[in-house]
Order: sequence, then structure tokens, then C-alpha cells
Amino acid sequence: MNKTYTINNISSQIKKNKAIFLSCLGAILEYYDFIIYGMMVIYLSEIFFPASNTDVAYLKTFSILSIGYIARPIGGYLFGLVADIYGRKKTLLMVMLVMAASTMMIGLLPTYEAIGIFSPILLTLARVLQGLSFGAEMPNMTTIIKENTKTGSSGKYFGIMMSSTAIGTLLASLVVAIITRQFLHDEIIAWVWRLPFLLGGTLALLVFIMRTRIEETPDFLKGQQSAILHRSSKQLTRDLFKSHWKDLLQGMSGTLFFSYLIIFSLYLPIYLKQYFNYTAEAIFSWMTFSILLTVFWSPLFGHLFDRLNREKALKILTLFFLLFLAVSLKLLNLNSQFALAFFLLGYQLFIASYATNNFVVLSTLFPVNMRSTGIGLCYNMAYSIASVTPLILTPLINKMNYGFIVMLFSIIVVLLTVTGCSFQRNRVPATP
Repeated sequence: MNKTYTINNISSQIKKNKAIFLSCLGAILEYYDFIIYGMMVIYLSEIFFPASNTDVAYLKTFSILSIGYIARPIGGYLFGLVADIYGRKKTLLMVMLVMAASTMMIGLLPTYEAIGIFSPILLTLARVLQGLSFGAEMPNMTTIIKENTKTGSSGKYFGIMMSSTAIGTLLASLVVAIITRQFLHDEIIAWVWRLPFLLGGTLALLVFIMRTRIEETPDFLKGQQSAILHRSSKQLTRDLFKSHWKDLLQGMSGTLFFSYLIIFSLYLPIYLKQYFNYTAEAIFSWMTFSILLTVFWSPLFGHLFDRLNREKALKILTLFFLLFLAVSLKLLNLNSQFALAFFLLGYQLFIASYATNNFVVLSTLFPVNMRSTGIGLCYNMAYSIASVTPLILTPLINKMNYGFIVMLFSIIVVLLTVTGCSFQRNRVPATP
């Protein structure tokens, strides 16, 4: 009896670990496919907006970047409904297929010189599709990890999840670093720019095939058996906004700081080069190294935060970031490699520590019958708000002091985050 029970437990845990592993593997490719666009902005702006001056081209290209982020809440909501009504597995497969197709599409697009205005229009369409897919990946993945781990020990698994996203970002950064080292600027503009997108699309298709072996989460299956799941999207949406509006506000404001850090990091190569005169090679090299360290940092932070008060930890991290940023802006003016390394390594440290903790908090905000939809709305609405950061900062920085504008903007984001994290909410049990 005990032996049979032990074997069943081991078999069940293997299935859960497999689900987490395949989810994290997909997250690597999702992050790579979505972020590679931001890292290639310097080149894409010339390819799709060649008639514009540099600043205008950057703004137009980042506008398309923002459109991808604006599409994310729609994807998080729609795919979240699918996940909460029909299952987590089906959603994982759908979002990966959409991401693979849209990324491949960017790599195959004709340039502006070939088809004119239709080129950036098609690029915008591809980014919308990427946004819809990416908006569902992390929320559904967060749901799967929550529903396959025990309460009080989920931090380390969310740390592994953040490691997987860091690997995806690392892969994108590494590919761009190799391209900038091995090819001339004219070669990149001519054809090399396509390679990162074609690579991402191909790998995403392989992960889609692997994900077909994943199994449904225990919590969702229990929800089906106990008939607590919603049968319609209208009913689910009504219950979510009626009973959990405070949880939505807390989740969105808590994620705002993290999303701001991520969006701003995509703009760092341009800012550091234009305002502090660092070379693209040095910037991408230190960014790659800092993201590599995040792969190891994140699980450690997850394990640590399993033993701390999470809401207080989030507030403390945001306040310490302001101090770090003030010091870094002074050091960067020295134009030394030490200053660049200090800033990029420290910046990534805050991303790893805050995000790992925040995802655990997000996973506890909603019950199983609306978990994926709720997380999807919180996560993606915050990103949509943060996505306008480059569009706001670029014209302001051109007219005012760079350090002052960045500090002021960061203080505003921190105040919004700390205020939102103070919302009182009902704790949700880990199981249905």
C-alpha cells in the first residue's frame, strides 16, 4: 500500500516537473522572439524607415514596439479565457504556434525599398501577433507553476521560470552581440538582420512539437470535476471584475515597476551610446554577461523570498533601486568600463530579484477558475502602460537633462508601485 502510494507520488511529481520544464523551455523562445525586435531597433529603423532622420526613425520603430505591448492585454485576456475555460495545455500550444509564425513573418518581410509603406504595415501586423502570443505565455506559465507546486515552496520554481526568460533574453543579446562583431553595418542592413528572426521562428516550432507532450494541471482537472469552472467568458469576466477588482489593481501596480525596468532595458543600448558615448560592442557585451548571471541569481532569490514577507520585500526593492539609479547616473558620466559594468549588473540584479518575488505574489491573487485571465490582465496592462516609456522619454531628454528626467520618471513609477502594493486583498488558497 505504502509502496504503491510512493510510486504514484513519484510518478505524479515527474509529470508536474515535466510540465514546468516544457513551460520554461517555451518561455525561453517566447522571450527571445519578442525581445529580439527591441535589440535590433538600431538596424530595423534604417530598414523600415530609411527616409526619416535618426530620431524620427527610432520613434517610429519604437512605436511599433509599443503596439506589440499594447496588444498584450488583449492576448492575455483572450488566451486567459481559453486557459480558464478549456485548459492550460491547449493555451500553451496555441500561443507558441502564433509566436513561431509571427517571428518567422518578420524575418521574411520585404524591406521599405521593395514595397514601400506596406513594409512597416506588415511589420506592425507581425508585432501585433507577437504581442497577442506573448501576452498569454507568462500568465499561463505562472498559472502552471502555481498549480504544480506546493504553497510556501513555489519561489524557487518561479526563480527557474525567471532563469528561463533570462536565457531567452541572453540568447537574443548573444545573437545581436555576435552579429555586431562578425558583420559590417551595411551587411546587417542588407540581409543579416533577418537571421535572428528566422532562427527564433524555427526553434519555436520545435518547442511547439515538444509541448504536445505536456499534461493538464491537477488544479484545473479538480476544477472540472467539482464543476467550479466558468462555462462562459462573459460570466468569468463579470465575476473577475466584480469580486477581484482590488486584486487586479494590486497585481497591475506591482508589475508596473518590473515592466518599466524591462522596457527601459530595451532602450538602454541607444541611451548609453547616445548620451554616455559607450560603444555598442561594450554595451551588448556587458548586457549579455549581466543576463547570464540572472540565470543563476533568480532561483536563489526565489528560495530566499519563500522565507520573507513578499509585499514588504517588493516595496523595499523599489526604494533601493532609486538609490542605485542615482549613484549609477553619476558614475556613467565617467565613461569607464567599471561604471558601465556596475550599472548593467546592478540593473539586472533588481530585475531578477523583483520579478521572481512578484510572480509568486501574482499567482496567489486569483482562484483557479479565473487565475490565468486575472494574471494575464494584471501582467499585460502594466506592460502596456510601461511600453510608452521610450516615447515619453525621448523627446523630453532631447530638451532637458538626461539624468533628471530618468530619475523623475523612475520616482513616479516607484510611487505608483508602492501605493498599489498597499491594497488589501483576500488570500486565495492554492487549490480549488
